[in-house]
Parts: sequence; C-alpha cells; structure tokens
Amino acid sequence: MRGYGFGVVLWLVAVTMALTGCSEECANPDCPECETEDSATFVGSATCGNCHEAKHAEWSDSGHPYKLTKIEGEAPVGLFPEFSGYPMDPIAPPQGKTWEQVTYTIGGYGWKMRWLDENGYIMTSGTAALDAQYNFYANAPDNPAPDYVTYHTDNEPGTKPYDCGGCHTTGWVADDDAEDDGDLSDNQDGLPGIWGTFYAGGIHCEECHGKGSLHVQDPTNVDMIVDRSSELCGNCHTRDSRNRIAASGGFIRHHEQYDEWLHSPHSLLGGPGCNDCHDPHASVRFDAEAEGTGMLKTCTDCHAAEDYTLDGHDGWPHPAIPICTD
Repeated sequence: MRGYGFGVVLWLVAVTMALTGCSEECANPDCPECETEDSATFVGSATCGNCHEAKHAEWSDSGHPYKLTKIEGEAPVGLFPEFSGYPMDPIAPPQGKTWEQVTYTIGGYGWKMRWLDENGYIMTSGTAALDAQYNFYANAPDNPAPDYVTYHTDNEPGTKPYDCGGCHTTGWVADDDAEDDGDLSDNQDGLPGIWGTFYAGGIHCEECHGKGSLHVQDPTNVDMIVDRSSELCGNCHTRDSRNRIAASGGFIRHHEQYDEWLHSPHSLLGGPGCNDCHDPHASVRFDAEAEGTGMLKTCTDCHAAEDYTLDGHDGWPHPAIPICTD
C-alpha cells in the first residue's frame, strides 16, 4: 500500500508539471493545441459563408452589414443591395464635400444616410443649418421624393465624434481617452474623429456569434455562440440605458424595439421573444425582395385583425389616427 501511495504521488506531480508546462506554452502563439477561447481571432463573414451559404446570403441582403461602410474615394455604387434605399444613381455627400473627402457612410440601406468626413467626424449641420442627412423616404406616399435634411444643428461641422461603433461595427473597442490623450494610434485608420477601433464596419457574423478562428480550425468540437435571447438583440435595439420607451413629438422613437418588447405583454407573459417572430439574419424592411424570411410571424398570426383596427385614414407614417392609450 505504501509503494502504491508513493506511485500515486509521483503520478500527481508529473501531471501537475505537465499542466504547468502547457499553461506556460499557452501564452505562445506557436502552440495551437493549447489555444483557448480567449485566443480566438476574427476570420470574417466571407469565411463563415464558405459553409453557411444560405445564412450568409440572407445576412448580405439585410441591413446589418451596412451600418457603417468604408468609402474608397468614390460613391458606393454596387456596395448596397439593388433593392435597398441607396439609389443606383449616386447621391452627393452634403456640405459641398466630395466622395474623396468621405471616409465612411452611416446607414443607406433603407431609411437614411449620414457621412464621416475626412477626419472621421460625423458631418453635422451646425448653426449654418447645412443639410447633413439624406432621407430616402422609401415607400412613403406623402413623401415621394428623397430629400436632404439638417442633422445636429447643435454641433458645428468637424466636431461630432463617431462613437457609435458598439452597434454599428464588429469588434468595436472604444477609446475612452480619445478626447484627452491626443493619441491617434488607437483610433480607427488613424482618424481623430473615430473614437475607437473595430474589425469591420457593420454588424457581421462574429459580432453576435463570437470570433470564429477556433471553430474554423475544428468545427466539430468548437461551437460558436448561439444566443437566441431577446436580451442579445437588446444590446443594440434600445435607446435608453434603463430601457424606458423614449418618445419625441408624442411618438415612439426609432431603434428601441427591445424597450417596447420589454414593456409589452409579450415579455411580461414569457414570450414570444424577438427570434420567435423575426429571423435576425434576414431583412424585415425588404422582406419581399431580400433572401430569406425576415418576418417569421406577423401580428395577425396570433391576433385577430378586427380587434386592433382603429378609425382613421390610410396614410404615412401611421395607418390610423391614434390616441395616447392606443
């Protein structure tokens, strides 16, 4: 028994040394067998599409990839889906800027477009009330023609930083000291107006599913993140840090779908959640034209239409004249 016990001790020591050695090697990038989740890197949505072709096609036709688009000195013709809001006959940037002075566009998929200037600052209207936002007014009967409008008259041009990357990019790392340190090395593309860095503009696969390098190396044994919770959607589809429903002019403001759902019977009664009615990979705005099915269920799949009809008129943007309690 004594010899047996001594052998066990030696075995434990050997295992401990082996584990310690591997732990030290894990810090070495030349030790792939020791890679952990923390060492994973981005591989890009095109790599994901090599195996997940259908989902990649649906995502490519959705609005997620176009939250922030890099401009290479010319109008982004052909970068957006043909059915989307951005016209094939390109519009000009605001404030007398040329495309050579634009570094990125914000949006443009189905509703509006804004621009980042040559220094990475969001183009604003300022006190001169220059037109700094382009509205597509897609499918709006009362507004048949697109138009330029003002944007942030309280910010002079060249002063509003781009710090929206948490919901507009993939792999955003905020530069919390950008205003004070004067160091451009930690700003995307060395642009002082972009207060952070990112792997890719727009919301790509790995923003929701995690970095993919380890999964690509071993897809059978390394799973990607699959989070079907409404809370994941709520990381971006919200407007208020306390999830209150923000309103302007008496109407609910945009991109706060999670806040609305959270205060609705759908949440309070345990469902349905976001993914029960929407496919997060596919387009809702252009569901009839885009790949995939963005709306898995409509309101009338569960609710009788006659129970929710209001007296009013057919028009834009509301199909009826609501009162507060509606």
